[in-house]
Amino acid sequence: MALTLQTAIKGAGSSTAVIIPSKPNPLTVTYNDLIKETASFQQKLAAIGITEGAPVSIATVNSYEFIISFLAASWQRGIAAPLNPAYKQDEFEFYIEDVKSAIVLVPRGAYQSNAPAVQAAKKFNAAIAETYWDPSKKEVALDVKELGQLQGKPKEQILKPEPSDVALVLHTSGTTSRPKVVPLTHANLTRTMSNIQKTYELTDKDRTMLVMPLFHVHGLLCGLLAPFLSGGSMIVPTKFSAGEFWQDFAAHKANWYTAVPTIHQILLKNPTPNPLPAIRFIRSCSSPLSPTVFHNLEKTYKAPLDNVLTRHPAVSEAVSFAIPDDMYGQDIGVAVVLKSGEKLEQDELRKWIADKLAKFKVPKKVYFTETMPKTATGKIQRRIVAEIMQKQDVPKAKL
Repeated sequence: MALTLQTAIKGAGSSTAVIIPSKPNPLTVTYNDLIKETASFQQKLAAIGITEGAPVSIATVNSYEFIISFLAASWQRGIAAPLNPAYKQDEFEFYIEDVKSAIVLVPRGAYQSNAPAVQAAKKFNAAIAETYWDPSKKEVALDVKELGQLQGKPKEQILKPEPSDVALVLHTSGTTSRPKVVPLTHANLTRTMSNIQKTYELTDKDRTMLVMPLFHVHGLLCGLLAPFLSGGSMIVPTKFSAGEFWQDFAAHKANWYTAVPTIHQILLKNPTPNPLPAIRFIRSCSSPLSPTVFHNLEKTYKAPLDNVLTRHPAVSEAVSFAIPDDMYGQDIGVAVVLKSGEKLEQDELRKWIADKLAKFKVPKKVYFTETMPKTATGKIQRRIVAEIMQKQDVPKAKL
């Protein structure tokens, strides 16, 4: 049976779902809290007339209120339309008009300061409400400033979403300069959540450090929604900070993160945390990751595959590296030096690795070699090994 964003939240009630690392008092939210707060916010939306198909634009930074308002809109059969809070007024006007927003949610203080999102919402008669975490009431507030087109609408019933309902609209650039609307149903989103969860073998023991903005599909689907399906948890700072990333990662016991290559590069330029946290994996997405950055990530944050390979009783030395893949762009290759007198087949080694690591870490190809090129200090030269091994794959010309 197809899931919805309501039925796909699988965490145990008392388990941690979300951590907002605000200083000096971080907010820790259990799955019970999350579901209760989303249901409460859904009631608030229904009370002002939000119903099936109503676009709910969300112009806030990564936050607990973003998460709650996004989920609540989809539970009420509305359509969540996340917007970059840094947009200028003209940009807000385009997106609000394009999706025909029924309401625009903005941060606390935005209405009084007549922020760009507020001005744009007024132009198209969308309702305007500030949303924020109220620590005194321990709830996500929905402070309606103007009802706009919702004025006079009756209170709606609490609805239950269907898998075929559109839950999310994003914009993407098409073949023209005008961004195009991409509608995604509950079924679309939960299927992708399931694919991510299965690929990375996410469990309730996993906790991610969410650094991608939630108005992009990368952060929203992989950083936020997929962990909900696995019953895992996430740390959600308001924005990416290279100076605080590893501090929050370690303090709140994250074990993985997903980011674009630019963020990986920024982190590599900053001091390596000491001691190094227990990192289960690092994911890169949205644009190609250069081999140099890939190797630097492995070198700096340690490659668990290399460590596992050298524990095999027949393996003397081993190193992993990226190899081209027609379907995925890149996959994993490993070069192995066997101990004297030992014999080992590729499939045998891959099966042995599969018993110890997640499926996505199992190398596609194993190259056996007698020696590894090394530096003067004895370190294996990963880049040169990759080049030498992959030359074996080049087909020889026929005479």
